[in-house]
Formats: sequence, C-alpha cells, structure tokens
Amino acid sequence: MNLLERRSSLEVLEQCAQDLHAGEGRIALVGGEAGLGKTSLVEQFASVYSRRGRVFWGRCDPLHTPAPLAPFYDVAEQIGDRARAFLEERAGSGHIAPRLVEELQRAAPAVVVLEDLPLG
Repeated sequence: MNLLERRSSLEVLEQCAQDLHAGEGRIALVGGEAGLGKTSLVEQFASVYSRRGRVFWGRCDPLHTPAPLAPFYDVAEQIGDRARAFLEERAGSGHIAPRLVEELQRAAPAVVVLEDLPLG
C-alpha cells in the first residue's frame, strides 16, 4: 500500500528502528483524529520492519473503563510460552510490565505497538 503524505512519518519510524538495532530504545507516538490513517501508517511500518525484527501488537479495550494492562496481556500472549506462563501465575498482579520487558530483551530487537491508548 502506498500511503499518501506519510513519507516523513514513515521515515521517523524507520529512524527509530535503526536506533533500536543500534541498541537505543525509542518511543514513537502516532496521534491524530479518527480516520486519519494512524493504524494504516503503523501497519505499513510493521510490515516492512517484520522482515528484520519482531513486532508485537496490543490494543486497548474500546470500553469506557478498559481492562487494566490489556494491551500488555495481548503482547505477552504473542511472545510465547514463558510470558503466557507468567500471566497464568501472576494474573492481575502489577508485575507484568517488568516481566514483559525482560522477555523482550531475551531475543532480537522488537517493536511493540500499543494501539488506542487513552492519553487524555
């Protein structure tokens, strides 16, 4: 897919990926009005990045009161057996985020997409 007027945004995400492979973590926030193409932009980047690294997706619940840490549980499910086992042992505890970081550091660099985070 060729995204119109998104070249500079894709270049920023690509620079973040290059920094990641150089050992520097990055956070990139993609924001804008509904229907602007944020998901399409990130999907385009992820499809290219997935050829050289891991990509995990987590989504916030579209609820007035979303489930706590729901996108992190999504990511843990994708990481594999060790993360899933930890979820089963510690379901509902506040220890999930540090453990996910530990699991993500065990292998090749990874991009984690957390979609629809409530920022306001």
